[in-house]
Amino acid sequence: MTTNTHTTREIEEILIQHSIWLITKESRGKKANFAGATLIGVDLSRINLTDADFTGANLTRAELKLSLLSHTNFTDANLSGANLSFANFIIANFTGANLEGADLKYATFSAANLSNVNLLGASLMSTNLTDATLTGANVTGVNLEYTILTDVIGLKLRSPISLDI
Repeated sequence: MTTNTHTTREIEEILIQHSIWLITKESRGKKANFAGATLIGVDLSRINLTDADFTGANLTRAELKLSLLSHTNFTDANLSGANLSFANFIIANFTGANLEGADLKYATFSAANLSNVNLLGASLMSTNLTDATLTGANVTGVNLEYTILTDVIGLKLRSPISLDI
């Protein structure tokens, strides 16, 4: 997969076309495709990116807080150190993604696929993982305090969760 570096103006145009695509129920505009893109430190906070494609993208230290990212594809993406707090990732695909050290506090990952994800040292405090799949996920050093784990599939914890309530 080739790596794509976008200018700020190109990113803005992709986001505008994606908004039109969503508003017109896919009849106009264009679905956002950031597959393989280098988006290090990019600020995509408070944006509706439902159904966007970030497959293999480098989103290291990106800001995605308060964004709507349902049905979005992050397969094999690098989101290390990214801020995903308060974002909505319902039915999103993170298979093989790197979320090492990411801030996922208060985010919603209901029915999301987090198989083989690296969550080393990530903060999932107060995150909703209802019906999420975490088969093969690295959860070493993850903060799961107040995290909703209802019907989570494949989560393997090496040590008991300590919640000081």
